[in-house]
Amino acid sequence: DSGLSPTYFERLTLMALMHFEDEGVQAAVVEAGLGGLLDSTNVIPSPRVCVITSVGLDHQDFLGPTLEDIARNKGGIIKA
Repeated sequence: DSGLSPTYFERLTLMALMHFEDEGVQAAVVEAGLGGLLDSTNVIPSPRVCVITSVGLDHQDFLGPTLEDIARNKGGIIKA
């Protein structure tokens, strides 16, 4: 046992994705919770569209101290 457990947002994301699958949802708008690179929504393998609405100095404790760090983290949702 690693002693780790999923966060509330991770559990909520899992439930939402399972519900979408069960209901045969063809398209959904899914917002990242914090950043993008390590966000639980980043498990979606091939999103059709990724949007970053703004990059500001919010959540510096988690995403990094500079705009560049934060932009790099938020950019983690983008897949080729």
